[in-house]
Amino acid sequence: MPKSLPSDGRNKYEWQTRYTVDEKTAMDPLKVMRWEAIYLVVIMVVAVCSIIANYKGFFVWALNIQGTDVNMVTRIVYCLSAGLLGGVTFSIKIFYRAVARGQWNYDRRYWRWFQPFISLSVTSVVAAFMIDDIVGSHVYWTYSIGYFAGYFSENAVGKMYDIAVILFSSPVKS
Repeated sequence: MPKSLPSDGRNKYEWQTRYTVDEKTAMDPLKVMRWEAIYLVVIMVVAVCSIIANYKGFFVWALNIQGTDVNMVTRIVYCLSAGLLGGVTFSIKIFYRAVARGQWNYDRRYWRWFQPFISLSVTSVVAAFMIDDIVGSHVYWTYSIGYFAGYFSENAVGKMYDIAVILFSSPVKS
């Protein structure tokens, strides 16, 4: 066990918040942070509940899926749900670090709101690249790809941008 907790540069017993209400707008950053934290927890609960619902066959039943499509739909839902879970896990990590280190910024709220859904989108693309036969793949492999694609979607988007620039940019004339 580590001897000390991660520090944000505070002394022992220095617990008061450094975030204060903005005099001009009367905006209370602590309230905004609280709502962001609640939002992220709700998204995490939705991701976990969708994994459990998928395990119990809810999506197959609700979409009236039958035959060989059952395996495919089950694996796709696991992959996407795990991608959402990975994305919200990453967002929570960034959120609590920013708050603890005094780097929380109101203007970055849209990033924090949309990051889990960007992860969901990236997961679908990464899974399509990496899983040849989603029906024949093992469900744990599908789940793992989804989670890691969601968690590292920020990096994946950057790499996809680099690839797109190389593929779709005009050659430079000398």
